[in-house]
Amino acid sequence: MKLGEGYPLKRKMAGKLAPWGKKSEAVARVPMLPTSYIDRELRHARLVPAVLVPTSPEEKT
Repeated sequence: MKLGEGYPLKRKMAGKLAPWGKKSEAVARVPMLPTSYIDRELRHARLVPAVLVPTSPEEKT
């Protein structure tokens, strides 16, 4: 079993539940992005004025 970009998950071995160690195997299955959502939103907010160009005189004010 695999979740998106995460590592494969072993659920069963020989038809039975696979052994699982809480301290050794309790890790996030999906890798985190190197930037936070705030960083990404700020980066995209800076692009908005370049994309939204006024097309009529009323929009320029």
